[in-house]
Amino acid sequence: MISRAKAVEGRCARWTTGQRVRSRFLEISVRLVRQKPLGLLGAGIVLTLLVTAVFADVIAPYGYAQTSLTQRFRASSAEHWLGTDQLGRDLLSRIIYGFMPTFGDSRKRDIVCS
Repeated sequence: MISRAKAVEGRCARWTTGQRVRSRFLEISVRLVRQKPLGLLGAGIVLTLLVTAVFADVIAPYGYAQTSLTQRFRASSAEHWLGTDQLGRDLLSRIIYGFMPTFGDSRKRDIVCS
């Protein structure tokens, strides 16, 4: 077992010799990115969906149930990126609001199962 004095001495030696000192978190992160790039991609997708679910009220261009019968069955456009449904509701807004219960249910399920 290394004494505390030797451990501190070792850190100081690395600092004075010019070796880079990285945090343990950074080392683990860099190793994961190099070894599992698809895992990073998956984590990015999940994080994006989570942020979208949390900020759905701010991100969504229209309300969840906001209807406009004059805008029924519209194709994709600058006003409605994914178009509208039979009641004139914006499909992008409905998809964004649909993320909220998905993440809420999965969190509850994880708590109950663990």
